[in-house]
Amino acid sequence: MEWRSDTRAASTLTEILLWGIVGLIALMVVIAIVSAIVTAVVGVLTALVPILILGALIYLAVAYLRNKDSTNNTSGYGLDSLGGSSPETSTPQSPQDRLTEQYVRGDISEDEYERRIGEYVDREAGGHSSSYGSSDYDTDRSRSREFER
Repeated sequence: MEWRSDTRAASTLTEILLWGIVGLIALMVVIAIVSAIVTAVVGVLTALVPILILGALIYLAVAYLRNKDSTNNTSGYGLDSLGGSSPETSTPQSPQDRLTEQYVRGDISEDEYERRIGEYVDREAGGHSSSYGSSDYDTDRSRSREFER
């Protein structure tokens, strides 16, 4: 009977060892799969980080240039009101535009604006009677006043 109990003990021990080996193999497979997943994620992140940094730098450069362009295109109170040209503006302004800007900013009164515009129109007409004389100008001025009200 002792031999049978030894055989049973040996078979139980063998069974335990086999299940232990199967468990270790399963654990190694799980570790290998997790390791492969972590390696893939790290590889993707390693590739994405420089691309994201480059994209952010390009975005910041474009935003800076847009902001720089928008601040350069605004007309200020500089030489424009005196009839000179400002280095910030690329298109020259007509005297009418400059007078209108002065009037809008409140630098000149409405009467002064109308007087100077009238002088400009008379000068452009050459001081001669033309199809657009001062009486036509006065009529247009009164119409524009009625329209504004």
